[in-house]
Amino acid sequence: MVGGVAYRNHPRTATRRRSPAILEPERPRRRRPNRNPSTAAPSPTLVQRLDPTHPFVDLNVHNIWALLAVRRRLTLDNPAESRVLLKRSTRILDSDHISPQSRQELTSIVYSLRADGVTGTGTGT
Repeated sequence: MVGGVAYRNHPRTATRRRSPAILEPERPRRRRPNRNPSTAAPSPTLVQRLDPTHPFVDLNVHNIWALLAVRRRLTLDNPAESRVLLKRSTRILDSDHISPQSRQELTSIVYSLRADGVTGTGTGT
């Protein structure tokens, strides 16, 4: 570009004409990743990321707390995951690896789970 004007016939800016597709050799096709959820490796859920040693445990606690504040009945749809959430929440509350805000949010999560009848033994909801 000289003086704000691009040269049209410059080798770097000129466009090449492509040969017809008939003359081009066929490229090997790339394999697509497996998108079938039944055979793909499971991705970790927020509940599985509730680990006191996880570097973003405070963020994960806040995300679960905010999600359950908006969708209160979400824990009743999957009782097994709710029991895991209760178990992990109480384990994190017993540790000292979280901030005071996360501790308050986890306490409200545990309280709401127990109020909904979710127990750690599988005898509740």
